[in-house]
Amino acid sequence: MGSLIFRAVDLWACCRHPLLVARFFRTLGYLPSIGLPDTYNEKILWRKIFDRNPLIGTLSDKLQAKQHVVETCPEIKSAEVLWSGKRAEDIPDEVLLGNVVVKTNHGSGFNIFIQEQKVDRQNLNAQVNRWLRHHPYGRKSGEWGYRPVEPVVYVERMLCTDRQAEPVQLNFSTFAGSPVMALVITGAVHGPRLAGMFAADGRRLAGTPHHFIRPDQQLPQDYELPKCFHKAAGCAARLGELLDYARIDFLALEDELFASEITFYTLGGYATYTDPETERLLSRAWDLRRSWFMTSHGSGWRKAYAQHLDAILSRA
Repeated sequence: MGSLIFRAVDLWACCRHPLLVARFFRTLGYLPSIGLPDTYNEKILWRKIFDRNPLIGTLSDKLQAKQHVVETCPEIKSAEVLWSGKRAEDIPDEVLLGNVVVKTNHGSGFNIFIQEQKVDRQNLNAQVNRWLRHHPYGRKSGEWGYRPVEPVVYVERMLCTDRQAEPVQLNFSTFAGSPVMALVITGAVHGPRLAGMFAADGRRLAGTPHHFIRPDQQLPQDYELPKCFHKAAGCAARLGELLDYARIDFLALEDELFASEITFYTLGGYATYTDPETERLLSRAWDLRRSWFMTSHGSGWRKAYAQHLDAILSRA
């Protein structure tokens, strides 16, 4: 009976979300098991289709996420927001002086870095307003968490010092309060970009994302982690307690820890790694029984499906 239910869910998902399933197949080369997901990427696809955790909708807003991080972990700093509003044209010229970043809160990659340079307001306004019109972000890729986010443009003071031109990114993959690994990135803005994977205890891991980091972009094997790395791991554990999976990102500047963002659809759900064990580690760590869908006690066929899925996962 359980097998029939999972097959029926697969069929329903393929009919209801054919573009998501087709894109998964084109990108990763295999048809996903949606009713009974096993791999890390299958579980992200499952989240796109089934899990409507309201907290995901709240924390997909970058401004809300920053506030949540600082409230949960008050020992963490946050880059100063100098201005926020609805239109790029409303940004005061004086706010764009100095080292600042112009961002929007409702998507990925919407950043303009300004460092002591004359700003072409016409081009900046046009770019930012294109971003603001891109709403809801992630609609075609099924990233429903961005739907409730009301687009806002904001200007943030850039994190840099005379000794460190840009912060180190510490991106922790965290499962129900357990940080499993971190992708550490240097030179993401000004280059050269280098990256490496580390366990939460600081041990170096072998794998890195295939289409994100080239083989010649690996951090040196003797790379010394920022001193605040372990502090970040502890904060990631606290921030991830209510989430079955989230990538919780921090910035390290001269060993000071800053809030960054929280991501729920890492690399769109199409990540592959140079070391296959990396994907297996992420897959094993993600227990769907901790998800909102499985604990919200829905109704109808979804409730029956959740009960069968819970039974199977509990026996695994």
